[in-house]
Amino acid sequence: MEFYKNLRETGLRRDIKYKALAKLQSLMKKKHITQRSLCDLTGLSGTTIFQAVKERPVSLDSARKIAEAMKTDLDTLFTPVGKDRPLSDKTIAEYHRLLHVIFKTAMRWQYISCNPCDMVTPPKAKRAEAVYLDDVQTRQMLEYLEREPVKPRTMIYLLLYSGVRRGELCGLFWSDIDFEKQLLTIRRSTQYLPGRGIFNKDTKTEASQRTIKLPQAAFDALYVYKEWQEQSRLQMGDMWTVSDRVFCDDFGNPISPEYITQWFRRFVRRYNLPPVHIRSLRHTNATLLIAGGVPLRTVSSRLGHTMLSTTGDIYAHAIQAADAAAADLLEDMLHPVHT
Repeated sequence: MEFYKNLRETGLRRDIKYKALAKLQSLMKKKHITQRSLCDLTGLSGTTIFQAVKERPVSLDSARKIAEAMKTDLDTLFTPVGKDRPLSDKTIAEYHRLLHVIFKTAMRWQYISCNPCDMVTPPKAKRAEAVYLDDVQTRQMLEYLEREPVKPRTMIYLLLYSGVRRGELCGLFWSDIDFEKQLLTIRRSTQYLPGRGIFNKDTKTEASQRTIKLPQAAFDALYVYKEWQEQSRLQMGDMWTVSDRVFCDDFGNPISPEYITQWFRRFVRRYNLPPVHIRSLRHTNATLLIAGGVPLRTVSSRLGHTMLSTTGDIYAHAIQAADAAAADLLEDMLHPVHT
């Protein structure tokens, strides 16, 4: 219980972003260090270095590596962005579940006689109501997207039309896409962790490994993007990293899922859209499918949920609306109003 109490304190988060001060650029000029050479010195991608130099937020790990390469204190070159928030009850509950599994395994191996986690009351995380766009708002968003750069535009299209998670999107390879049958196969997820960087991992669950069919609009966007990426690759020449990734940085390297999250946040503000976030695209996909009469089991399978009840809990609002529409339809069928 003391441990859970400690997790509610500030100063524990490792996902605080840091923004470079103007001194970084001046110091690079003074030491004759280019962005490319800074990539070599730090082992960071060209995109991360570009973001730092342009005074855009980067992770604490990246900021530390840059400061070490410049042989300067972190606080001299960077400043934290935003406030240090305590961990949420949901995150603390996830720590509890992890510890419970660890101690349960220790009991099975006869290292301990009881599970300490059975003796405490874990924090209960309130399920937040899914935030989504309705059909009118979604069409408006699609119109705004036509004015945006091709890479983030295509990423938003796929998130909306497929309902995949952002890590699954960043983990896509071109070999995962069947243009002829219009199929998208999810085999892996890309994540970023401070101290480890960007890496591939298995999907969240076995059910998350799935193949889903996408509408023609999604593949129209993919065709345009694929051509743009090929032109970009030719322009980069030997600086391009050989990769089959669908979405990558300017050098062909993997990109962090945070890239599209940050871009979408700025996009929403720029066009004064409702206060939605990147996961809202997944919620919008599911809500529109349920409202359109698609069976819940089909929606659950497309989302990669292990249990149908998970889908039912998250999208109860859409199910209730569809149920009300079904009642009205039955009323109209059995008791038609003659004019």
